[in-house]
Amino acid sequence: MRPLIPLQENTAILILGHGTHHPIWTAYYSLEKILRRQYGRHIFVGTVEPYPDSSHLVDDIANQGFKKVLIIPFFLVAGFHFRRDITGENGTSWKSQFESKNIEVTSIDHGIGLLQGIEQIIIRHIKEACERLQF
Repeated sequence: MRPLIPLQENTAILILGHGTHHPIWTAYYSLEKILRRQYGRHIFVGTVEPYPDSSHLVDDIANQGFKKVLIIPFFLVAGFHFRRDITGENGTSWKSQFESKNIEVTSIDHGIGLLQGIEQIIIRHIKEACERLQF
């Protein structure tokens, strides 16, 4: 993710994942804490689905005085959720919500699957899973 995160403190960086009701949802909060320690308080992590609840993030970012936000989709590919929920012109997208608060929105237009090294992480996870299952 490092190549995607600019070091501009005056721009909020919003990393948006899918969301889940599975207990792993706590990883979103952990990811935000880890990334903030590395890059600063202008990092925010949220989800496009209702859980964990991220509905407060637009107001949080606006209330902290940010006039620009960079949205990074935390998906392997920038597909349906990216086009509809993140950058859609439908009035309920993240982009529309930020623009209604006069916050300039830019976004990375691809998923993390195109980042160098991601394929090696995926392959490693598959190998480790196969080893555990004794394939």
